[in-house]
Amino acid sequence: MLVISNDLPQQFSHLLEDPWVWRLNFSNDSTQLLALIVTKDLSSRELFVVDWRSTPSVWMHLGSEDFWPSVQFLPPHFAPHSIVVTQDPNVVRFLDRSFRETQRIEIPYWFCDISCSPTEPVILVATLERRLHQGIGVVRLSDPAEFTELRVEVSNEVQKTMSRYGWDGVANCGVVNWSSQNDIASSFHRFMLAGQLDGDCLRYSSIFHEKRDPYPTFSPDGSKLVGISARHARVWPFQSGKPRKLFDIRGQHTNTINVLEFTPDGSRILTGSKDGTIRSWDAETGVPLEQYDWGTGPVQTLAVAPNGSVAAAAGTGENLIVVWDL
Repeated sequence: MLVISNDLPQQFSHLLEDPWVWRLNFSNDSTQLLALIVTKDLSSRELFVVDWRSTPSVWMHLGSEDFWPSVQFLPPHFAPHSIVVTQDPNVVRFLDRSFRETQRIEIPYWFCDISCSPTEPVILVATLERRLHQGIGVVRLSDPAEFTELRVEVSNEVQKTMSRYGWDGVANCGVVNWSSQNDIASSFHRFMLAGQLDGDCLRYSSIFHEKRDPYPTFSPDGSKLVGISARHARVWPFQSGKPRKLFDIRGQHTNTINVLEFTPDGSRILTGSKDGTIRSWDAETGVPLEQYDWGTGPVQTLAVAPNGSVAAAAGTGENLIVVWDL
């Protein structure tokens, strides 16, 4: 295990007194980490790029903002853009490999979540208005960049299922995820809805019901969809027609699962929980494999390097960002 937060530049040492590491995200070549760190009183919110392989690790400060709900490295097909940052209530910024701003766009809503297309320089945006989940749109990196609010349509099967639970239509979504096969999944109250983008319309054809608001995550090959539900996660085969779950991941965590990631080869699932542990599971059977307890406190964020060699995690209440071999 490598602790990299100990190498934080001295002028930012206040972040270690009462930290909340909100996001970690690996670069495409697995050599750098984006780290968004805030103090619990929200008086300081700082974004860094960390070369975690150096001893000590090298930290580059990218800036301070009042509102940074999402930051991540972009896939190679977004070049020359390398990083996307959602900041302020409604500004999307794009940075190049030298961390200079290459483009920005304002949208008429607050952000909830973003996800990148696997094939085009397009970003899916779940939006908020008046602090309520309100809609979904796309940012297309044309010149200039454009934001388009999407129409949402659902299949008869999806509508029937939603009606059984008292919902007449889809007005909003919370978390979005774009698979390697161009399928899109989003959370809607206690449902996961999945479908595809058709021009300026998002057509949902599949629905997955959960006990609590889920966080949809696709496997790397797009063949599985996982929804977090309190202390367990449910794994579904992703296909058209009526879904039937494969298995549940349960019985190991003693508190809510906050975050879930697949390894790049799709063989394992990692879960991070409020109980302070990270667990590894067989992605084909749900059998528990390994347990990690790095002393981070409740696990807030978890990232797996694209080359599959290492993972990184951080929690709330402890001044630890850890990187370890998988």
